[in-house]
Amino acid sequence: MRRKKCRHPANKFVADYLQEELTKLLGTPKENLQWVYKKALRSVLEHSEELTCVEDCLKLKGIGNYVGFRMQKLFVENNRRVDNRVTPGSNHTNSTLSGSACKS
Repeated sequence: MRRKKCRHPANKFVADYLQEELTKLLGTPKENLQWVYKKALRSVLEHSEELTCVEDCLKLKGIGNYVGFRMQKLFVENNRRVDNRVTPGSNHTNSTLSGSACKS
């Protein structure tokens, strides 16, 4: 299966990460997690603006606390901003994200 191209080229590192995680899950009984990563990947590929931090990703449909938390390391490795408030059990409502300066 051929993957769609990112609408914004700067998001390729995020899409590559999600595809890698999805590939690791294929052939395992973790169907729900496969579905989560497929939905997250689709959102990243279709997003037309640059994702500059984990908080930007959390605003996309299909990316929740679990995937966002796992993506923090990815953003650090790619010299992007990371919000330490994102944890596996946290609630990333707009109030949590309001006032954040992702693009710094």
